[in-house]
Amino acid sequence: MEHNGSWDDIPVVTHKNKIASDPRWVSLAKLANCNWFNRAWVTHEAGLSARPQILYGNHDIDWESCIAVLSWLLH
Repeated sequence: MEHNGSWDDIPVVTHKNKIASDPRWVSLAKLANCNWFNRAWVTHEAGLSARPQILYGNHDIDWESCIAVLSWLLH
């Protein structure tokens, strides 16, 4: 099956799906609710960086991957 990369290709997750109760969603919500994301300079710095990373605790997260997941959740 070929995918064109559209939002319609991403399956909808219902509350009955096991992944919906994964405790990691709580961690992602905490990250997304950080005031850090509301600061204009953060977006500016990410846009100017060749390979922006989010440093969160002991973890580093690729900026584009994080934004893609957050966009999918908002969609």
